[in-house]
Amino acid sequence: MVTRVLVASQAVLGIPTNWKTEELSDTTRGKYKFFDMKATGASLFNTAIGELWQDDKNRSYIMNHVDTRDTNHRRSWLASAKLELRRIWNWTKAHTEDLNMFVYHRSMPFGGAPRYKMGTHMPFVEDLVELAAGLPVPAQAHLVLVIRSQPAAWLSHASADDYRPF
Repeated sequence: MVTRVLVASQAVLGIPTNWKTEELSDTTRGKYKFFDMKATGASLFNTAIGELWQDDKNRSYIMNHVDTRDTNHRRSWLASAKLELRRIWNWTKAHTEDLNMFVYHRSMPFGGAPRYKMGTHMPFVEDLVELAAGLPVPAQAHLVLVIRSQPAAWLSHASADDYRPF
């Protein structure tokens, strides 16, 4: 829902992940008529992100914010993601003058079943800064976090025993 609202602006392009452009309004969908997932690099970007944001089987980052990824693996996939992000930017700018922002939606965690409980893919916050720095000027980078389910501890009458992450 948030992605649909944000991409309604002519200046914003959403990179499809688990949503389809057919879900957007007719007006918004018009700016995707030239957008080909393979030609733009969006498919490769999604692949790079899937590899880059893979937590270990114990979910060390998701549960404890401990990054156990191999440094070389991380560097390689981060470089690939940055390259493909620039490729998407260049492709899109060749077709529209108005673009100055991307929206990339990922649920946290993603890639597991049941859908939000057991996933081992998670946006690693440290990578977001490097991805944003890889965007050409005048691109804008903003992080929008949508919290679907508030932890019980945030509620006024909860105790620590009432919740466990995910």
